[in-house]
Amino acid sequence: MSQANLRTAPPVELHVAARPVDRLNRAERLTIGGLAATLAGLLIVGTWLSPAPTGMGTHQQLGLPPCTLYFLVGMRCPGCGMTTSWAYMLEGRLVESFQANSGGALLCLMAIWATPITMWLAYRGRPTANGWFSYYAAIGLVISMGVAVVEWILRLLN
Repeated sequence: MSQANLRTAPPVELHVAARPVDRLNRAERLTIGGLAATLAGLLIVGTWLSPAPTGMGTHQQLGLPPCTLYFLVGMRCPGCGMTTSWAYMLEGRLVESFQANSGGALLCLMAIWATPITMWLAYRGRPTANGWFSYYAAIGLVISMGVAVVEWILRLLN
């Protein structure tokens, strides 16, 4: 091909086929719907509970036994105070919630944030753009669990 032909050739147009919108399959929608129902159930139950004034033991209102570690050794486990924390958070008592169990307070805030989103995702049947919801939910879960463990270690040192 000569120089002249290169200059007069029409530009090549690239047509990229539009990627079809991803759809969640039935199992994924049911899983996300189950997660939404579980989170909503936890939040509803949490509103019915009265926070234990000791900062732990609220779960016993559900017929559950006292913390085994605390009962046997007298030491609070990383989960001690989580239910109490949720009950305080759902009453709008943030300071008491974080005092009962900081990790639990963060998990409750995550549940409040994630419940409507998971309901919408299950209803809509499409994932979030670039998977942002899964990304932030995973980060929040790791941070909440990390805070609970650090708080437990600090309790052990006192």
